Amino acid sequence: MLQVGDVAPDFALLNQDGAVVRLVDFRGKRLVIYFYPKDDTAECIKEACAFRNKHQEFLALGVILVGISCDSPQDHRSFIEKYHLPYLLLCDPDIRVANRWGVFGEIKAYGRLYRGIHRMSFIIDEQGKIVHIFHNLPPADHANIILARLKEIDWQTASG
Repeated sequence: MLQVGDVAPDFALLNQDGAVVRLVDFRGKRLVIYFYPKDDTAECIKEACAFRNKHQEFLALGVILVGISCDSPQDHRSFIEKYHLPYLLLCDPDIRVANRWGVFGEIKAYGRLYRGIHRMSFIIDEQGKIVHIFHNLPPADHANIILARLKEIDWQTASG
């Protein structure tokens, strides 16, 4: 299980346009990576649109936003176009990255137990270290909660 202070595990995933994106590509930048279950589902729409609505605030703090799910590039492209999402969505169809990051496992919802991607987010500093981890935030409030935490971070201490 990843913890604050760990170096975020590298990955190479396709984005919504079919281009390969690596975590190392973001070295030197602050990043929020949020894992979510599935494009175009009720709670994930709320979450994605909340991030869309706050995207400029993330950019103003010097933070790049990236979403990851097991959907295909085509599904991501459609989701982005339908909801006008201004940030990257990455594809983890074999859940290799979700497993490595500890976000895939048992979920209990609507009275049943199944395996899937947990709604988790990671704040990563310029050196690739994890500064904060969020578990199961409410989709509609997810962006606001992360923004509030970003505004509290002393990046000199966090990156030191």
